[in-house]
Amino acid sequence: MCIRAPGRQVRSWAASILLALSGPLLYAQNGDGVEFFEKKIRPLLVENCYACHSETTIASGGLRLDTKESVLKGGSRGTAVVPGSPQSSLMLRAVRHEDDELKMPPTGRLSDSQIEDLRRWIEAGAPDPRTAGRRREASGIDWEEGKRFWAFQPLKNPASPGVRDEGWPRTLIDPFVLAKLEAQSLSPASGAGKRVWLRRATFDLTGLPPTPREIRNFTADDSSAAYRTVVERLLASPHYGEKWARHWLDLVRFGETMGHEFDPDKPDAWRYRDYVIRAFNQDLPYDEFVREHIAGDLLARQRLVTDGEHWDSPLGTGFYWLGEERNAADDVGQVRANRIDNQIDVYGKTFLGLTLGCARCHDHKFDPITMHDYYALAGVMESTQAVQQSLDSPAVVRQMRDIAEEVVEVNGQIAAMMRTARLERLHEIKAYLLAAASLFGLENSSRRVADDVSKPDAYGLDPKAVERWVEVLRRADEEPDNVFHPLAKLATPLPRSQQGKPFEERVAEVRSDLETWVAKADPGHAIHTERGDVVFADFEEEDFTNWRASGPAFNDGPSRYHAPNLALGGHQGNGLANSFASGSDEWVGTLTSQSFAMTKPYLHVRIAGSKRSTSRAKHGRLYFALVASGRFRPITANDTGAFHWKTINVTRTPGQVSHIEIVDRARDAHIVVDKIVFSDSKEPPPLASAPNPRILKMLGDTEIDSLESLATAYQKLLGDVLANPPADTGGKWLLSAVSPSGMLEEPDLLVGESQRSAFKNLQEKRAALGESIPDSSFGLINGEDRPHNAAIHIRGSHTELGDEVPRRFLQVFSDNDPGSFTKGSGRLELAEATTGAARHLLARVAVNRIWKHYFGRGIVATVDNFGNTGRRPSHAELLDALAWQFIESGWSIKAVHRLIVLSSTYRMSSEVDPRAEEADSENLLLQHMPVRRLEAESIRDAVLAVTGTLNRTRYGPSITPFISPYQDGRGKPQSGPLDGARRRSIYVKVQRNFINPFFLAFDYPVPMMTRGRRTVSTVPSQALMLMNNEFVARQTEKWADREIAASPAWDQRIESMFLRAFGRSAETSEIRDSREFVEKQLALYRSADPDDYRAWADLGHVLINAKEFIFIR
Repeated sequence: MCIRAPGRQVRSWAASILLALSGPLLYAQNGDGVEFFEKKIRPLLVENCYACHSETTIASGGLRLDTKESVLKGGSRGTAVVPGSPQSSLMLRAVRHEDDELKMPPTGRLSDSQIEDLRRWIEAGAPDPRTAGRRREASGIDWEEGKRFWAFQPLKNPASPGVRDEGWPRTLIDPFVLAKLEAQSLSPASGAGKRVWLRRATFDLTGLPPTPREIRNFTADDSSAAYRTVVERLLASPHYGEKWARHWLDLVRFGETMGHEFDPDKPDAWRYRDYVIRAFNQDLPYDEFVREHIAGDLLARQRLVTDGEHWDSPLGTGFYWLGEERNAADDVGQVRANRIDNQIDVYGKTFLGLTLGCARCHDHKFDPITMHDYYALAGVMESTQAVQQSLDSPAVVRQMRDIAEEVVEVNGQIAAMMRTARLERLHEIKAYLLAAASLFGLENSSRRVADDVSKPDAYGLDPKAVERWVEVLRRADEEPDNVFHPLAKLATPLPRSQQGKPFEERVAEVRSDLETWVAKADPGHAIHTERGDVVFADFEEEDFTNWRASGPAFNDGPSRYHAPNLALGGHQGNGLANSFASGSDEWVGTLTSQSFAMTKPYLHVRIAGSKRSTSRAKHGRLYFALVASGRFRPITANDTGAFHWKTINVTRTPGQVSHIEIVDRARDAHIVVDKIVFSDSKEPPPLASAPNPRILKMLGDTEIDSLESLATAYQKLLGDVLANPPADTGGKWLLSAVSPSGMLEEPDLLVGESQRSAFKNLQEKRAALGESIPDSSFGLINGEDRPHNAAIHIRGSHTELGDEVPRRFLQVFSDNDPGSFTKGSGRLELAEATTGAARHLLARVAVNRIWKHYFGRGIVATVDNFGNTGRRPSHAELLDALAWQFIESGWSIKAVHRLIVLSSTYRMSSEVDPRAEEADSENLLLQHMPVRRLEAESIRDAVLAVTGTLNRTRYGPSITPFISPYQDGRGKPQSGPLDGARRRSIYVKVQRNFINPFFLAFDYPVPMMTRGRRTVSTVPSQALMLMNNEFVARQTEKWADREIAASPAWDQRIESMFLRAFGRSAETSEIRDSREFVEKQLALYRSADPDDYRAWADLGHVLINAKEFIFIR
């Protein structure tokens, strides 16, 4: 067999085949039969079709759609649905309105999403649990009957069954398995060899293959503790948490981007992943793990990470927000309802194995779950919001507080020096104003002038300061509320027709214009209320009422006027949301509003920002955002330091439930927000603020007949303000750091020679303090919003609301009324109920999931569905025994691992007894260990581990995924490295719209819903992926280099490669065949070098393509 390193043409063909096949693969993972029917199809039929096509009416065209049999039978036109063939199904043709004579429903076309649901249902085989005959909908659920269902029964600790072969059991598991086998006159398979068991256990517990040293050590250990020693070593390995966290991430549909059209990032999603890895490695009690997921931010006792740098417990709540978010939806109410449905669905399946989403449109048809249960939980979800929360530990907060006190002290010293310097150089202000006015006037004149007056250095003053003053006038010319607006206007040359106008008359006109401006301004907020503007926030309160401040940047409340504050020009109020409030750009933080209904089509924000350091601009985010029903609408401020209006258009999504985020995650800049206004007009409010009252007074009380006298008046005004710091807002602005009076911030422009060194030292000290500020840790977590109850959505429609339902737990877990939640959103009470009243089901579901990952099938095969439509347990008493022991062990997951991995059941070989195969073809009785394929991530990780290239670095931001040339679409990110920086797959970013084709080929689940059981397919794309994937080819080349350097002898080299790839020695025939293969490859390459890496890389590639590499015996 001749295998060469893949060529580009072969890879292109393979990639095309993969992408062609991946569509059906992805689709096959959507919706589990009956559940999909109950959630999507039954409500659609009831609402749109039953009126004319059911037993309760005269079925039009003889077609009934209220039973499975009648749907398949069809009506006068023939079969309505052909399972598996949408293109042959009349129903789909009718709802698409493709035929003028066959348009259903006649009242109007279904939505595109509803038609797509029907198509998917038909393509999946049209699963339908309805039966023939008259079906009356129950008026209520029989709670006693429902509670007698096996899954809701209290746990009992079953006695270990008696067995004939008393020497076989090793842990409590074995008697239950053996008793079932003996009852069928079957015997368990023989024990697996030590190398087979070691490879199995190592992959199962860490997701990586055993190393040659581990194999040698275990095979040489003949002690009775050999197996237990291996298990304890594997459970203590940091890679254990990485493996089992990946299983958990399937349940919570972990993704690091929002998906849909543009696939934007979910901030800090990777921190949730790291939280899960730590939790498994630390063996965090499972009930505590669950409580942290539901309400980790509200627990009285919260955990810190082991290094003490940040809180860990709140990160668990991030699972609520890991789902897909539609970012360009027309019906935002539907989007919000769907997001909450997804959150309830994930909660119900992940923790309780219940399909709660089936009660969205009607009471659950099979389980004791009502619509009231569903909407009680919906109220909990609606009363929470996603927030970017600082997680800094108390120790870090104390360190920051100490630094902040020093920053305040240094800033005070700098401010004092600046005040002194300003006073000392006050006499120069007039000269600078006149020079700037002259240059500004020349800019606006068509006259040719001599060079001695047209350049900043022509006036005997500091040219940098002159140019800065000119910039002040340029801006002031466009801003009537600017202090220097009158000077800019009066410095501008008049048109030729008005050049004889007296200067005093011009002053009077400017003053009149300003007075008119003041008369038009709303004295409260300078917002035009007559046009319907609503001020959402102006930050005039003492604290951030209705806002959540996190991190040190924004301090405890709005900023007031004091220097140094950036971007205060023209501000007329008293408060600002200012991320420079603590006196340094190095501080970071966020502000998040409570949720509100967006009732206006436009949002205007008056915002300012500072210029970012070029070298650090990529590190950290700095923005204002409207987050509406999952849609993220960010804007950034101009970096001029001046306030300006920015507008967000929300005309497409009126009424959306929204919140606002003001985020400063950048350590080199800051952001300031003055006002947030909702408006019917797309134009921002015309009046940002009124002119400074001191300027109006100056223009009216002073005799001004020339630019020189105007400059003199300005100098006097500034002198008065500097000498007697005022209490009024207008005077405070004149002292602010970026007002024109503070134009000379740089020490070489303002501070005299004698003070320059001291000033520079203070600046350096402030910079050093900023650099010493520790990095803040943020996470995407749950935050409490305004608590409220949800209304029932009649037939699941958010446009038809019924009664509100008090927030509470599921009624099936209570003997009486479960009682309403009264504490905030109710999440804390939900957490206690889930781990309390529902703890027995919680334990059953958890141990069943663990069992599934060892045996390929759960004791309850439908691991996400413990309800009536799920499978019954194959070993019910064993399930209860495991769940009982799980709780007794303090909810220790590692204790369950020990019971399983050290059992005789797990130690069996995969040899099949023909009698057992005939009696139990599905191996439900576990006569032998099933052969299992590795998950996609373990296959990739094994390639890295076996070839010796694996980077075992743990935790941290995810690695950008490699994007192949064949992946395209909106939101396509820049590609990451081909080898993913050689990190484990769990650390490669889950980019929803651009998931690695290698993963998809091996059934990686698209993260849309809980997936406790991955599809295991066998399709051509898998062989093509291993054979032609460039990543695999590059790793085998590195493997070849390593083996060539380590082993000069061919046989030794081959033996090493087999041991690494398969965990066993090569047989004599395999060594012979491998030698022949390498010789043929050398001839093919026309190489006389026996150590030509290409031939040995090809041998490595062959081994990786062997089934034994990707399967566990």
